[in-house]
Parts: sequence; structure tokens; C-alpha cells
Amino acid sequence: MGYLTNDTQPERTALAWSRSSLALFAATIWVCRLAFIGESLLAIIILLICGALMLGHLYLANKRKLALSAGIDASIGSAIDNALLVAQVIILGLAALVL
Repeated sequence: MGYLTNDTQPERTALAWSRSSLALFAATIWVCRLAFIGESLLAIIILLICGALMLGHLYLANKRKLALSAGIDASIGSAIDNALLVAQVIILGLAALVL
């Protein structure tokens, strides 16, 4: 697989995690659709929390990408990115049960 090099694999992995985060936020919007007609304050709060988690994940992925392109050795991923996604999944599951 000649197209996979040491430079492209971290970018492809980051892109996959970013897509997962965006898909989770889209699913949260679908579950919390009551927030758009103003019926549920809890749905609005859940949307805001999941939006903040998604933006935090995208910020950390972009920060890591910049460090990786600069050749900094400390650009190794941390568990914080994955923890943000796990938090999104948990909140989405709770929202599906409650709403």
C-alpha cells in the first residue's frame, strides 16, 4: 500500500475520529429535535454540551495536526480526544433514554 506513509496515516486517523465526532453530533441533533420547537430545556442543554464536546475534539485534532506538521515529537495523541467521544456517546445514549 504505497499511498500509506508515515505522514498520511495520522491524518487519516484524525479525519476518521473527526467524522465520528460530527456524526455523533448529528445523531444528537436528531435525538434532541424537541429543542428546535422549544419544548424541552433539557434537549437544549444536551445539544450545547455535545456541541462543546465536538468543538473540543476538533480543536484538539487540529492542534495535534499542526504539531505533527511542524515535526514536534510531542504530537502523540492523548486519551483526551477519545474521552470526549466517549462522553458524546454516553450523553447521546442518555438523551435517547430520557427524551
